[in-house]
Amino acid sequence: MIRLLLTLFTVLTLSCSSTSSLNSKASRFSKKISFQQYEETIAEGLSLWKNRYRKSSLLKFIDKFESCAGASEDYDSQILSRYKIYERLGRAYYLLGYNHQKDLSKSKKSWQQGATWAEKALYTNNSFKEAVGKYGEFTPALSKVQDYQIGALYWYLANIGMWSKNSGVSTTLKYIKLIKSMLKRISQTDPNYHYGGLDRYRGAYFAVLPSYAGGNIRKSRDHFIKSMRVGPEYLGTKVLYAMIYALKTRNKPLFKKLVTEVVEAPAVHDPDIRAENLLEKKKATALLKKINDLF
Repeated sequence: MIRLLLTLFTVLTLSCSSTSSLNSKASRFSKKISFQQYEETIAEGLSLWKNRYRKSSLLKFIDKFESCAGASEDYDSQILSRYKIYERLGRAYYLLGYNHQKDLSKSKKSWQQGATWAEKALYTNNSFKEAVGKYGEFTPALSKVQDYQIGALYWYLANIGMWSKNSGVSTTLKYIKLIKSMLKRISQTDPNYHYGGLDRYRGAYFAVLPSYAGGNIRKSRDHFIKSMRVGPEYLGTKVLYAMIYALKTRNKPLFKKLVTEVVEAPAVHDPDIRAENLLEKKKATALLKKINDLF
C-alpha cells in the first residue's frame, strides 16, 4: 500500500513535522461511533452548515464532520459520501480563515487544515494517490483527478492560495507551477466552477503577483469582470474586486460602486452561497464606512 506522500503544500508549511506527526493529527479525530450515530451526526452537521455565516455554527459543523471523518471507513452513508465529508471540511476551513478568524496566524492555520482535508478527499481516488506516490508531487498526477473531484481540487487551490498570498511573495512564487496546473485541470471540467471561481482566482492572482513573475493589473481587471458576468449572484467577487484591484489602482469611484452594490443587493436564496453572501454584505458595509481612510 502506497503511503500518503507529503504534498508541496505540506512540505512548505510543515517542514519541521514528520509524516507520523501528521498521522497523529488525523488520528485525534478518530472516534468509535455507531453507524446510526454517524448518519445522525452528518444530518446535524448539514443543518449547522446552513448557518455557517455565524462562526459558532461553522465551528460546530466542523466538529460534527471531523467526528464523521474519523469514524470507521466501512460506513457507507446514504446522506453524504466520505469524499464529500472531506471536501466540505476543506471548504469549511477556507471559510473559517477567510471570514471568521480575526488573527492572520489563525487564518493561516485554518487554510492549512482546509488544504489537508481537501487533499484527503483527492486521495480517496486510488489512481491519483498512486500517481502522487509515483511522481512525488501533485502536478503530474492531476490528470488522474476525476471530474467529480473538481470540488476538492478547487478548495485545495483556494486554501493554499490564501495561505501562500499571506506568507509573502517568495512563498507565493513557489506555488506558481502548481497553481497554474490546478487551474488548468479544473477548467477542463468546468471553466465556470463555483460562480466564476477560476476567473475570480485569476483576478486576484494577477493583481498580487509582481510584474516580473507575471503580475498584470489589466488581466486582473479582465478576469474579475468575466467572473462577475459568469456568476453575478455571488457577491464575493465584487468585494474582492474592490479590495484587490480598485484599492491597488487607487480607483475610489470603482471601489465605492462595487461595495455599494453589494450592500444594496439581496443575499440570494441559493443555499449554496446565501451564507457567503451574508458575510460579504457585512464586509462591504464595513468597507464602505471606512472608504475615506482607505483612499
